[in-house]
Amino acid sequence: MTVKTTVAALNSYVSHRCCRRKPVCRRYRRVIRQAPSGVVNTIKGIDMAGYDGYSKSNNAIDAENAGLLTASGVARRIGHGATAAGVKAVLKRAEWHHTSKMFNATGYFDFNADLIEAIETDRDLVAEIITASKTPDIIRYIADIEYLEFSGSRKHPEIEKFEFKDVEVEERGDWYIFHFSNGTTKRKGMYSTGTFVFKK
Repeated sequence: MTVKTTVAALNSYVSHRCCRRKPVCRRYRRVIRQAPSGVVNTIKGIDMAGYDGYSKSNNAIDAENAGLLTASGVARRIGHGATAAGVKAVLKRAEWHHTSKMFNATGYFDFNADLIEAIETDRDLVAEIITASKTPDIIRYIADIEYLEFSGSRKHPEIEKFEFKDVEVEERGDWYIFHFSNGTTKRKGMYSTGTFVFKK
């Protein structure tokens, strides 16, 4: 797909009745994803770059307006004990976008499309997610740990590194819970940036 034809296709969809206002339709999003880098910013009336304050990228907002949900959003919609971890274990993300002042890469899911596909293949998608969300057995052990704490602003972020030895570590789903000798605890995501656990 050339730049010229991509621009023409995008402008065509902008003129389409269901694309004049957000949320935009799925076929418009599909053309957006296929567009070469930099082309989308040339399309009339569409601003696909930049950040909305310190909250999330404009692309993330567009995804939400188009009906996509984060893992926690899907879990809230399902209810009945569903968790973000359970959603991630079952569903494949449709897109990812930057969120928060630390530019976290957040996955977005097209849950409506997944439900339709599940019906066509005779799967009970909601039941699978609820089953995957059930609290696993608690695992405890002693380990040396490292983790980062982020503070400051987006323009002037501050990062502080912490290291501790012989800490009691508790694993709950996708989370570490560190139990320190002074009686305090610290909760960190297993896949969070800069978090390391060295089991004894």
